[in-house]
Amino acid sequence: MKKLLLIVILACISSVTFAQRHSKNAKFGQWMDDMRQVKVEYVAKELNLNPQQKEKFAPIYDAMNKEIGKLTHETRSLEKSVRAKGSAATDLEYDKATEAMVELKGKESAIEKKYYGQLKSVLTKQQLFNLPKAERKFTRELMKQRRACKNNKR
Repeated sequence: MKKLLLIVILACISSVTFAQRHSKNAKFGQWMDDMRQVKVEYVAKELNLNPQQKEKFAPIYDAMNKEIGKLTHETRSLEKSVRAKGSAATDLEYDKATEAMVELKGKESAIEKKYYGQLKSVLTKQQLFNLPKAERKFTRELMKQRRACKNNKR
C-alpha cells in the first residue's frame, strides 16, 4: 500500500515537474530517477522476486531502462526540433526525424534483447515471461493515478 501511495504522489508531482522541466532539468532528472526506482520496486513485487533476485535484477533492469530512455529522449528531441521548425524544416530533416521514429521500436527491441541473457540468469522462466505484463500493469497504474490526480485538481 505504501508503494501505491508513492506512485500516486509521484504521479501528482509529475504534472508539476513536466510543466517546469525546461527551467529545472535537474529536478526532472531526479524525478525520472525516482520513477525508475519506483518501477523497479513495483515490477520486483509483481514478479515476487526474492531478496537475492531483486538485488541482481535491479541494476540490470535499471541499466536497460536507462538505455531505452536515452534512445527515446534523443528520438523525441529530434522529432520536437523538426516540429518546432514547422514549414521551415528541410526535407532532409523530416526524413531523418521520420527514420529515427520508425527505427525507435527496433532499437528498443535490440536493447531488450541485449539484456535478455542477463535477466534470464536472474529470473525464473515464469518471471521472465511475466515481466512485460508487470511493466504494462505499472504503466496502467501510473496513468490511472495521474488521471485521478488531474481530476482532483479541477
